[in-house]
Amino acid sequence: MDTTPPEEMNPSLSQVFKVLTMTPDQIKEIQTTVDHVDIPRLYDVDHIVLPGFGENAIASELLFWYLNDKSTIPITLTSSEKLPKWANKHTLICPMNYSGNDPGLLHIFKEADQKHCKILTSCAGGRLQTYCKHRQLPCFPLSSELLSQFTNELLLVSMLSGFVKTGLFPQTIKKDILETQQILSDLKKTMLPTVSKEKNLAKQIAEHIKKSIPLFFGAEEYGSLAKYWSQQFDRNSKTSSFFYSVPDFSFYAIESLAKNQPFSCGLNSVMFRDTSQESRELKIQLNFIETFCEDISSPPLIINPEGKSRLAKLLWLTYLGKFSSVYTAQIQGADPSSSLMIDQIQRQLLE
Repeated sequence: MDTTPPEEMNPSLSQVFKVLTMTPDQIKEIQTTVDHVDIPRLYDVDHIVLPGFGENAIASELLFWYLNDKSTIPITLTSSEKLPKWANKHTLICPMNYSGNDPGLLHIFKEADQKHCKILTSCAGGRLQTYCKHRQLPCFPLSSELLSQFTNELLLVSMLSGFVKTGLFPQTIKKDILETQQILSDLKKTMLPTVSKEKNLAKQIAEHIKKSIPLFFGAEEYGSLAKYWSQQFDRNSKTSSFFYSVPDFSFYAIESLAKNQPFSCGLNSVMFRDTSQESRELKIQLNFIETFCEDISSPPLIINPEGKSRLAKLLWLTYLGKFSSVYTAQIQGADPSSSLMIDQIQRQLLE
């Protein structure tokens, strides 16, 4: 795989790349959109709940990681379809879902409304937007012309911009958003289909992974990103993959991979590392796992995030992951825009 001019691509694949390249500009646009949404100032929030499940769970997870060392307000990330019992009128609930039709998030919305919680939402339509409109609650609207699996950066930035507008977080966060927008714009220029593999990191990753089982590793927030990359490869390139968070891997799965050498030989590993942030204990474990992967299969591909702020680093990796999974789909002849089985499940859930 080298350069494939867009005009020679499968039409659906060409459209996917077109949608992907829109992300940096849409980050700028969503901030303007949020500025025009009527949002009250919030002064009495004692707790923030981020529902982190479903198709856009990573938006909540990464928002949690980004705010973890900035917020003086306790933040809970939940994968449950039920709110904590202590949720009340001083609790802010923040459902984010591109389609606006995720049954679990709709259930949480209704429960939050019954408990008189404060609610901020972000979506592109669906029942969630309708519920907000009927209750005159703020909703940050996204474009309805996107692919849902490629909207997590926009959901995150829209909610983060909303937090700033409510007064919950300082205006200085806008500086991180601006850096993120710029770094994604720079990354996009190197990820385009017309850029050769030698200069295109996403194409290099796809080449590394092709015809193998990808295994993604990361610690702390990069553990969440390992899961996200695995999900993107599962969905977009239809490639079965695995992910492990460190230190969990060091105490469990490492034994099974060491024992099952025939299976392990078919793996190609990718590790996300930010050495400037690693503790001594994490560094020892990650170094050991890096050597272990090389011994049982092949040297892992180490990816170091770019950017200064935590927000820029996290979203740089989500954006790279999407391009990498789509280039892998191109190699394998898969259609990233197709989700036949997922669509069947969603139709049954909404019946």
